[in-house]
Amino acid sequence: MGRKCRRKFRVINSFATARATLARTVDVIRPPKRLTVTECAEEYVYLKDEAYTGYYNSRLAPLMREPADALTSRFYDSVILAAGVQNGKTQSVILNGAAHKIIADPMDAMIIEKDMASAGDFSVRRLDRMIANSDKLKSLLLAGRSADTTWRKKFKTGQLLNVGWPSKNQLAGKPIGFMLGTDYDRWPDDIGGEGSGFDQMQKRTTTYMSKAMCAVESTPSKEVDDPTWKPSEDRPHEAPPTKGILGLYNTGDRRMVYAKCPHCEEYFRPSPDPDESMYLPPHESVEERAAGIALICALCGEHITRDQEKAFRLTGTWLKEGQTIDSEGVKHGEGRVSKRASFWCAGWFASFNSWFDIGLTYARAEDQYERTGDEDSLKNVYNQEFVHPYVPKSRRSQSTDFALLKERALDIERFTVPDGVRTLITAVDVQGGKGSRFEFGMFGMGTENRAWYLDRYTLTETDREGKTDRIQPAVYEEDWSLLDAKINATYKLKDGKELMNHFLVVDCGGEAGVYDNALSWYRKLPMSLKRKCFLVRGMGGDSVKKNIKENQDKVILSWPDSRKQTGQRNVSSKGDVPVLMINTDRFKDDIAGQLDRDFDGWGFVQFPKYFKDRHYEELLNAEIREAKGWVQIRGKANESLDLFVYALAAWHQLGGHSISWNRPPLWAADMEKNSNVVSAGVRRSVKARPYRRVHNAGR
Repeated sequence: MGRKCRRKFRVINSFATARATLARTVDVIRPPKRLTVTECAEEYVYLKDEAYTGYYNSRLAPLMREPADALTSRFYDSVILAAGVQNGKTQSVILNGAAHKIIADPMDAMIIEKDMASAGDFSVRRLDRMIANSDKLKSLLLAGRSADTTWRKKFKTGQLLNVGWPSKNQLAGKPIGFMLGTDYDRWPDDIGGEGSGFDQMQKRTTTYMSKAMCAVESTPSKEVDDPTWKPSEDRPHEAPPTKGILGLYNTGDRRMVYAKCPHCEEYFRPSPDPDESMYLPPHESVEERAAGIALICALCGEHITRDQEKAFRLTGTWLKEGQTIDSEGVKHGEGRVSKRASFWCAGWFASFNSWFDIGLTYARAEDQYERTGDEDSLKNVYNQEFVHPYVPKSRRSQSTDFALLKERALDIERFTVPDGVRTLITAVDVQGGKGSRFEFGMFGMGTENRAWYLDRYTLTETDREGKTDRIQPAVYEEDWSLLDAKINATYKLKDGKELMNHFLVVDCGGEAGVYDNALSWYRKLPMSLKRKCFLVRGMGGDSVKKNIKENQDKVILSWPDSRKQTGQRNVSSKGDVPVLMINTDRFKDDIAGQLDRDFDGWGFVQFPKYFKDRHYEELLNAEIREAKGWVQIRGKANESLDLFVYALAAWHQLGGHSISWNRPPLWAADMEKNSNVVSAGVRRSVKARPYRRVHNAGR
């Protein structure tokens, strides 16, 4: 029995020594070095590929040092980097940032790629190779198949490094202090109905307080919301209004790269927009054009050529918005303050992309556009090479400068009728929500569709039970009675007489409650005022096809069905209130053409000198023409344009566009015969006359 036992159990004759155990765990218990991200990468991250073999060298991408080192700051809660291809941004910020968390500051981290396939490829091709080639990282990785998978890496420090993609399940319910995102502009704008990927990433880091960090990098690819946007003098580093990486950049401290011009020897900021900063000679071949590429100095206008490229790039340095730099390279001022460190690096400073290569790519894309009309390649060049959002050429031409309109504006007093006006039309736009109000536009119309935009004003308050209160057209029907006095408003003529408003046109669409209150207001008007009013509803885009013959009708007079209204008799099934349905796209096309006219003639539009800049902006630069119709630019007010549309629609319905001016109707005749010309005494009597409102309309 004893012999069998000796055969079954082997005598243990060796044990792990304290020295060996300490050797295996020393990396775990030793306090980490206090290193920046760049210092950590230069000491421990070893790279091996076709282009470069050796420890990470920040001198190859010197401008990536500042964004990378901001990851360790306790002041910032996020780092946002917009940079071009071949700039080293992914290695410097994302991969080196992850390596720093493994080696120098252990903390759970997560890297997010744009989709599942890309995340898997990134993990195998970039992350696994970096760990395998770097002895320090490799020694800290736990052994075992479950510790090293495509989606998760476990380390001896107890840290987890996850790799994922932007989905609700990937980003939800995971408290992770260090979040890294790459290729951010290829993510969905909204993930799982819970907001942007960046917002969801930051929610994961909340419990880590000042140690929390969220970083994203990308080239821009989102569309510009407002193609008419221009940089402001007090916000010189601001990017165009857009979503994605540049939208996030605008929320931070807005750092851009400045470099020293070899001609004027002053530091300037090269614009990422090639339309502003690039010179490309008009040679026959694309290679010849690329060979002659130059950067235009924004200060002296001299060309910085390819032979000066390397030395120029080496002078590059980051400045926050609000900071300045002198000719010696000394920075002045604190700059914009934000918890987000945001960086926008123009393609002129791409570390591994020469100016010749950038110029060649641009010239080929431009050549393709000229031959085929295809702008896709141009868009890619702007986004990936120059790091600037692309505005399609069809949208660029729609930005209108109103300086010329202001130059030719009429020097007239307010509330006076300029020469040439035959008819006055008042348009009303109804606005709801917290800023509910009535917006007014006064228009003069004349021969051959000439128009005068005479005034723009707003009515926001009313007296309600002895107190001043906000107008709420969608809630209070009685607020609509404020429009009664506008129906017979007058403007002064030179001879002391006055021209009475011929027609009032009122918007009745929009917020729930507006339409019903508008109909109720109209029904209660006396017949003398009903004859001078229209309610209007605009139709644009796809809704035109359902309601209006797009290529035939500009307006249709409809009669909404009123049979379901209670307390009314003798109301026909077609309804009792006329509502003018407007093809807004066609009228806006007309307005765009009329405003482009530089000299007097058919459709010529004039403005008074007191017309405000913001009203010009609402009229000219609030909407853009796309294939499906006119589209309002996000964040832009367009009331002045809508009011002009309503006025032209009323003029059209009245037959003003087809008047025979040899024998015009009396309401459009010259001032000696015009039926709307009244004396001041008549005007006072009309205004003093009480209106008999109809309270039981339909009986």
